[in-house]
Order: sequence, then C-alpha cells, then structure tokens
Amino acid sequence: MTIPAIWAECFASEPYAKTTFIFSIASFSFAQVCLLALATLERKFQWVFYSALVSIFALALLISEMIVFETGNEWLIRIAGVLGILDGCTTLMIPVLYKLSKKPVKRMEEGPFREIDLQCPRCGHRGMFLVGAIVCEKCSLSIRIEIDEEANVPVS
Repeated sequence: MTIPAIWAECFASEPYAKTTFIFSIASFSFAQVCLLALATLERKFQWVFYSALVSIFALALLISEMIVFETGNEWLIRIAGVLGILDGCTTLMIPVLYKLSKKPVKRMEEGPFREIDLQCPRCGHRGMFLVGAIVCEKCSLSIRIEIDEEANVPVS
C-alpha cells in the first residue's frame, strides 16, 4: 500500500493514508508476535509471552485509534508510552528467558563410549551401534542407550 501511495501520490487522500498506517502497525505487531512465539518458554515463564501479547496489541489498537479519530489527548500519549515501554521490556525478556529455559544438551561423543556392542533382546541380532537411539535392523525394536557420566558405564 505504501508503494502506490508514494508513486501515485495517493497520500493526498486522507482515508488511504490512515488505512496504510493502520495496516502497517498491524503487520508489524503480528510479525513481532510471530517472532516471539518461536521461543518456547518453560511453563513458569509463559506469563511473560502473554503479557507481551497484551502490550503489543494494546499499543497497536491505541495508536490505530489515535490515527483514526485524530486524538492527541495527553493521557492517551502517556498510556501509549507506558505500553511501548512494557512492549520493549517483554520483547527483551523473552529471548533471555528462552535461553534460561533451555536444558543443557549432553554430547554422547565426549566420553569413552561412542559405540556399544549390543544384542537385540527380541530377535538376537548382534552388532555395534552408536550410543543414543537405536533401531534393530531385523525386528525394528527401538532402544535408547545413555551413558551415566559419573559411573562411566552404559545404562539402558
């Protein structure tokens, strides 16, 4: 909507300009929410995401209302400032809480056990398998092998 407005000088039309600004605000808000939704937070931190949703869309609605009705009320501007600060704070908090929510990944390759000689308990097929998730080639039995780092012995 902005390219035709720039090239065809449609901004001389006030309704078209207001519609363009409102759609721009809405598209930015939805894009911001979609990016924040990519971070999977622990259950105890999910309230931050929901408060970010509320502050983002409340700010978008307030600015859209100020554009449509051309209100320059001082209280509305102050409320928009508070919502903008809340929006910024929650947007910065979500990546930090996402990083705190991630559990450390243990690498199986670091220990002395990378492969294990294993016989399938179902069909008796024997072979060398990498530590981790194993699927028997003969009977499709799924087995998961993990290494207890303290005892340094395989645990299944």
